[in-house]
Amino acid sequence: VAAKVAAKVAAKVAARLEEISEKKNADAEAASHAPPFLCGACVARRAGEVVSGPCRATLVVCPAPILPQWRAELRRHAKPGAVRVLVYEGQPRDAGGPNGAAKRRTKANASNGVVSAADLAAADVVLTTYDVLRGDLYHDPLGVAGARASRHVKRYSVIPTPLTRLTWWRVVLDEAQMVESSTAAAAAMARMVPAVHRWAVTGTPVSRGLEDLQGLFAFLGGPSPFADAGWWRRSVQEPYEAHHHSAREFLHGSLRRLMWRNSRADVADELALPPQGQTVTWLRPSGIEAHWYQQQRKVCEGLARDALRRIKDPRAFKKEREEERRKERMRREGASAAWDGRGRRLGRGELDELADLIDDGEDEAFEEAEEEEEEIVDLTANDADEDRYLTAEESRKVLQPLLRLRQACNHPQAGTHGVRSLAKGNGSGGGVIGAGGIHSGVIMTMPQIHAVLIDRQRTEAEEAQRFVAFTLNASAGVAMCRGDNPAAIGHYREVLRLELAGAEDGLNLRLDSLQRLHALHNLRAALEAAGPDAPVARTLRDDSLDDVAETERRKYVAQRAGGTFAAAADLRKVSESVAANARVCGASGAGPAGAAWWSALIDAHLRSADGGRSTLDRLVDNQLSGRWQGREIAFTDLAGLRFALETALDELGRRRREFLDRLEHLAKVTADADPADVEAAGKCALCVAKTTMHDDDGGVVFAGRQRAKPESNRERNLREIDARSGGGRTLCQHCAASPLFKRYEDVLFGHLGMDAGMTAGGRGRIAQADVGDGRSAPSSAEVALKFLAARVPKSGFGAVAAKESSLAHLEMIEDMRREFTRAMTLVKHQREEMYARDELAMATTRIRVRAPHEIALGGLPDPVPEHLRASVVHEWELDDMEEAYVADRVAYEDDLRKAKSQVRFLERLKDDEEREKGGGDSGPFECPVCVEEIDSSAAAAELAVLPCGHRLCVRCTDALVSRAPPPAHPRAPRCFKCPTCRVRTPADEVNYVAKGSSRVKCVRWPAAGGGGADMDASLGTEREQLQHEAALVVKGSWGTKVEAVVRRVMYLLDPDRPGGHRDAKCLVFSEWEDALRVVAAALKANDVPAAHTLGGGRKLRDAIDAFKGVAPPPTGEPSPKALLMPLRRGANGLNLTEAQHVILLEPVLDPGAEAQAMKRVDRIGQTMPTCVHRFLLQGTVEENVQELSRRRREAAAGEAEDVGRARSGSGLRISEVEVLIPRRVVGAGAGSEKASPGTETNVLTD
Repeated sequence: VAAKVAAKVAAKVAARLEEISEKKNADAEAASHAPPFLCGACVARRAGEVVSGPCRATLVVCPAPILPQWRAELRRHAKPGAVRVLVYEGQPRDAGGPNGAAKRRTKANASNGVVSAADLAAADVVLTTYDVLRGDLYHDPLGVAGARASRHVKRYSVIPTPLTRLTWWRVVLDEAQMVESSTAAAAAMARMVPAVHRWAVTGTPVSRGLEDLQGLFAFLGGPSPFADAGWWRRSVQEPYEAHHHSAREFLHGSLRRLMWRNSRADVADELALPPQGQTVTWLRPSGIEAHWYQQQRKVCEGLARDALRRIKDPRAFKKEREEERRKERMRREGASAAWDGRGRRLGRGELDELADLIDDGEDEAFEEAEEEEEEIVDLTANDADEDRYLTAEESRKVLQPLLRLRQACNHPQAGTHGVRSLAKGNGSGGGVIGAGGIHSGVIMTMPQIHAVLIDRQRTEAEEAQRFVAFTLNASAGVAMCRGDNPAAIGHYREVLRLELAGAEDGLNLRLDSLQRLHALHNLRAALEAAGPDAPVARTLRDDSLDDVAETERRKYVAQRAGGTFAAAADLRKVSESVAANARVCGASGAGPAGAAWWSALIDAHLRSADGGRSTLDRLVDNQLSGRWQGREIAFTDLAGLRFALETALDELGRRRREFLDRLEHLAKVTADADPADVEAAGKCALCVAKTTMHDDDGGVVFAGRQRAKPESNRERNLREIDARSGGGRTLCQHCAASPLFKRYEDVLFGHLGMDAGMTAGGRGRIAQADVGDGRSAPSSAEVALKFLAARVPKSGFGAVAAKESSLAHLEMIEDMRREFTRAMTLVKHQREEMYARDELAMATTRIRVRAPHEIALGGLPDPVPEHLRASVVHEWELDDMEEAYVADRVAYEDDLRKAKSQVRFLERLKDDEEREKGGGDSGPFECPVCVEEIDSSAAAAELAVLPCGHRLCVRCTDALVSRAPPPAHPRAPRCFKCPTCRVRTPADEVNYVAKGSSRVKCVRWPAAGGGGADMDASLGTEREQLQHEAALVVKGSWGTKVEAVVRRVMYLLDPDRPGGHRDAKCLVFSEWEDALRVVAAALKANDVPAAHTLGGGRKLRDAIDAFKGVAPPPTGEPSPKALLMPLRRGANGLNLTEAQHVILLEPVLDPGAEAQAMKRVDRIGQTMPTCVHRFLLQGTVEENVQELSRRRREAAAGEAEDVGRARSGSGLRISEVEVLIPRRVVGAGAGSEKASPGTETNVLTD
């Protein structure tokens, strides 16, 4: 047997030795073929070597999407091996770092690793991209990295760029408009590249204005004044724009010597390209889309106009703004008198939650108005020229609000201000829609968006109702101060009728519970003060006012602190588990002291050979890290450990007993809700921070209270508590118990933050958390007990009992930690309950007149605290306060009326849509004025919905508006009475709803020199296209424009349509990624294979390759027939002749960018007629953008200075901005604006 065992061992050893030998040989073979090791400094030195003298290489810089096209064209036009082409992708980011050597060994050739100037000089053509050019700007292009001072020593060497280490024979910038901005990183790097010859190739040399030419001249190395931006503007651009004849002759002559221009007309015969036609489709928004657009327009139009007014006349605008701010300050000072006795504004308990639900931009508008901006003086501007060009900053301020409007035309979710609220889907899944937007994958259907907007509009109506109730309660308080109890009773009854009115009109608007409680409580007081003989009508509800008020109090407390009972039950359950484990382990008292298992284990180790020294060392070094509760360990043997454990467990039991007693006391305080304790909770120095904000003139703007943030350092918090309680400050019962809770927490949990060696980011010790806020680490005593429990013998006398006792003991301590956490949760709920009771007490407090001892005398401090001065007022202030409340109530009631009308309109629209979806009656509608039938199922049907809910035909509504008397204020709308219910109806509250087809008009423009026959051959006749598109059914609800685009794509890709073919493909461009995501989802839902370029780089190249058929599509997916690209990335330089149709989702401000997108398919290699399809939303800012773009295209034909100056919003004139801002249309409803000149309002029907 021994011999067999020895043989097996010898065989295993021999196999292991052979395996080790083979591994060594393989490593040696790999090392022999590996490149020699180079440190980061050597790699940087090699990459920075300079090639002297001009070389024969040509550098071509192009956008990343067309780099493969350059490579393919070079292979196509050169013999194999005749031209050496190298693609430079930049230097590896960490080639000079610690991991650079390992990565360099994995590279197959130099072009994929570190590239030197010699590698580039050996090539004939080097291809790179503008992205690489931008990145290399930070790779020491000038060779001064070593001479630059640095505060810290670099951990790795900077790998220099080789582009500036040789003199190129030729540098070619393809799509050179990418470097037109002289301040861009790509432009700066391009100017640094040395070359003998420089070429700038572009189809749009002037996109923003003459400053674009200066950027090209700077790259070409032109002489002054061409290369210097300041001299260019002073000596060339300004004289040229001022129409100086000499300046024009000078610039035109210089351009003739430098430019080689080939227009398409000059080489049309050589190109022989098929004609390119254009179509423009006007769409009518649906009712819900029109409502959303108008909500955005209310904010954006004002912001844009204010920005333009500030630009045109800064001084006058500043005076107007100061006057508005003064009036706003007066309004606030008047409104502040409605705050109750402790500084809380009545009825505003729920308004803080509205900011997350309503995003209407008013906060941004207020911040914009409050900004103190320095006036920007343009020294080059002519004061006499009122139609000057705007600066880039001025253009941004004007165009930013309009950007929000343009995004609203595509889809309600598009943009940062799109629909983000929570809502439950109705009729299509019923799931909860998250607050995330399109980028997080949440694309809502139109019914879901409709439900969200109804909730938002309802919230706005409830907010307006709260303000109305607030002014009524305040006026009632003023009336009681005057002794006019009947007037006060009338105001309070009107507050209570607000909720009843909401129930009667079917809107069911909720009234703020605190406002309702204020009215109920003080109505009872006003009735008692008036007496039985007062001329006040009594109601049956007057005797139950106290009961109703008490019910409101209970409901409010349950809503604010409803988790108290559940938290107490959780705490009780954990406490019972602590008691059960204590009985098992033999612990006595309230804590874990008394268990004997660990002491017997220490005795056993003390009797060992080394006296337990090895056990103690492992515990101290490995488990405790030399510290006991954050301090250095003082014991040196197991006997000292026994003493430390006994002391810690005894203190833990004592502290827990104090902790449980205080919890019982706090539970009694919360249940009894003594008025003194409630008032202390409201005045607690740590719970509540008294705040007073002042304006620039020192006046009080806001006086109230807000919850103070907890202190980050617990020790400092404890010192503040002790100092304030000793200094006579008011503390609530819960804050007074915080020191006791903290002391118990310190012995129950570990003190990791006290370790001097533990720092947070090198900035000092880790700040300790507040009491009960997230500490979970076990204490040192618990760590030691766990260490000892792992060494309990598994066998022997008493081993089983000791094991059970140790497990129960440790479980008891863990339950105590859980118990503390549950207790802190209960304490937070108790605090909220006390806060709620304090707010209930505040809600019933009304305005009162100062007592004689509270009257402020001249030269003496005001006896009334500052936070009470808004509600404890002088008698002479009552008249002004009442006037302010009456004026505010009129404005708030008008807001409430408008908000209610919008809610009714949205609800009516929802009912109509559900009725149509369910196959209900959608037949003729009879106008009550002209008694003519309007077929609501027809494509051209349009109805006017009044705020009261009644409907009229549009013609009768326009007639009523035109016959209405002119308003007293020029900005006020005309008003007429509803023919059915005789309710006064403002014209700006009329909503227009379009039924049937959303398409208003479709206009075709054949190619220049061609006829309509070409478009008819490729698209079919207009009638055929209309009939075919009308028959297509789009799956899903995506919005008017998206559905129209999807329907057009489905029509164009249909091989059976008139003029259709199987190889048809489409390009879809948009300026915003959100809109493309919605279109992509809609195409996917309708089984249209599409490629979406999410981002740039490799994703963009993969999508383009899949669309062109160069790369196979993913497994199981068809080849894409549509390519979706953002305009800024996909409109430059790409050759996409595989497609025949270009779809522009929205009009573009920059005619140059639009032309670039249109010509992606109209290039050499195109064999089929092409077409550009534009989509516009009628009555929106898109029509203004289209009109401005048309004017600029026409001006570009004769004046070079006007070519596409709208790119990125810079270079706009004041008159052009006025064209963009939507015009106010008196009498137009929320769903329809008057069409701009030149458009038609009829619907093409069969």
